[in-house]
Parts: sequence; C-alpha cells; structure tokens
Amino acid sequence: MKKTLSVLLVCALILGMLMITACSSSEKKGDKAAVDETNLSFSTVADVKGSGTAYEFAENRGVEDDMIVCTIKKDASGELTIPAKYDDKTVIALISEDKTNEGVTSLTVEDGVSYIDSCFAESSKALAALSLSESLTGIYQSFNKCEALNALSTPSGLKDLSNSFCDCANLAKVETTSYLHDLTGSFNNTPKLADVTIGGSIQKLESSFNKCGLTALSFTENVHGISDSFNDCPALASITLDQIAGSVSKAFVKCPKLTTLTYKQGGERIGYSFNDNALLEKVDFGGGVGNIFNSFQNCPKYKLPETPAE
Repeated sequence: MKKTLSVLLVCALILGMLMITACSSSEKKGDKAAVDETNLSFSTVADVKGSGTAYEFAENRGVEDDMIVCTIKKDASGELTIPAKYDDKTVIALISEDKTNEGVTSLTVEDGVSYIDSCFAESSKALAALSLSESLTGIYQSFNKCEALNALSTPSGLKDLSNSFCDCANLAKVETTSYLHDLTGSFNNTPKLADVTIGGSIQKLESSFNKCGLTALSFTENVHGISDSFNDCPALASITLDQIAGSVSKAFVKCPKLTTLTYKQGGERIGYSFNDNALLEKVDFGGGVGNIFNSFQNCPKYKLPETPAE
C-alpha cells in the first residue's frame, strides 16, 4: 500500500512539473501568441526609422530603437486590441499601413502604449468605439472623418493632440482631463460637437474647434493662448475664460449667436478676434486685458470702451 502511494505521489509531482513547464512556456510565448497578427504587424523603432518615414514618436524622449511599433494592416477589420508588450518588449507606438481602415469597428489601446500616429487619418465609416490607455502622451494625425464616433474621453496623461478628430460628423461630446501642452488642428468641422469639457490646462490651443457645434464654452483651468480657433461656430452663444494667461488671436470670429463674453482673470492681449459677431453685446474684461487691437470689429451691438487719455 505504501509503495502504491509513493508511486502515485511521484507521478503527481512529475505531472505537476510538466504542467508548470508548459504554463511557463506558454507565458513566454504569450506576448506573441495572444496578439492579433491577422490584423496587426510588429517591427522595431529602428526599422521604422530606416523605412524613411518620419513619425512624431521617433523624436520623443524615452523612445529607444529596440522598442516595438505596432502597425494596423491595410485590410484590418473588426475589433482590434493593441497590446502593451510584444515578444517581451514595450509596444511604444501605433501606426497604420492605410489612412482609412474602413473595416475596423473598435480600437482598444492597452496601457503602456505612448503614441498614436497617422491611424484612421483620412476616413473611417465603421469605427464607433475608441478606448485609449492612460499611458498615451501623443496623438498625431489620427481619427479624422470617423463618422460613427460620437464621444471621446482623452487619457489623463495626454500631452500633445494635433491634426486629429476633424470632420467627425457625429462627434457630440469631448472630455479632456490632462495638461495639454499642444492642442493644434483638432476637432474642426464637427457640427454636432456641442458638449466640450476642458478639465485640465492647455499651454497652446491653435487652429482647433473651428466650425463646431458648441453652444457655450467655459475654461475653468489656465489656458495660456488661443489662436485661429472657435471661428465659424454657428451655435456658440456664451464664452467664459476663467484664466487666460496669454493672448487671444484670430479667434471667435463669425459666431452669429454669440451674445456674452466674460474674462475673469484678464490676459496679455486680444488681436484680430471677436470680429463679425452681430449679436455680441455683453463683454466683461474682468481684471483687464493688456492690449486690444483689430478686434470687436463689425459688432453692431458692442463698442469697445475708449482708453482714457494719459
């Protein structure tokens, strides 16, 4: 009996060791085995640099040549998940072979990926769901003409957002919570974009939110400067700028329903802005604006106060 138990115990131990070895082997291969290589391909940053194509992420700090770049294949379709690791190496960025990827219905980016560059750059009729990881710090030339996308929440770590989310016909809600160093060329021609929450501060806001559907705008955090933005917004009726540290230039022009503008902390200057607003009549500069020039022109209901003679 004791001999039988001993044999059984030895067999159990051997079986357990085999299972552990198999699991360990599976885990080692898991980074490759788990990813969708039907729709995705992987290469190193060095290979991408060597291809002669310049991507924004290649110049950013922290990007090393042996890190992995994930590429969405030209004929990709369905629900895609971008892994944070491939072959035990960091997936630093996501790019695409094609500028449309019309067959992709949803995109999930796992935590660890830092940059998205030139994905869905020109058109996507099917992309309806977008889940972006908190690790993302830059989105460049991506997600334009995404007709099925109706809401967006940007990651808290996002620093740069440029030339993205334009011409999204049904995008209705955008929420940002991060400190954005650069918001350039984004959210233009979005006629249904009525709900925008800027939860963090913005260092530079340039050429964005033109021809959008905003009805009211309120910045509760510091915005250093606004230029070439919020023009031709047909429903924008009121603006509140709590902390504008820099200047407003070539902005808020041709907003036919704009009636009220409120500055709370003032700013450095206003130039070539708030022109051609037929209904604008209530303006409060709060703590004052350093310099105002070529602004509030063709606004029949509002006239700038005359500067007292020194």
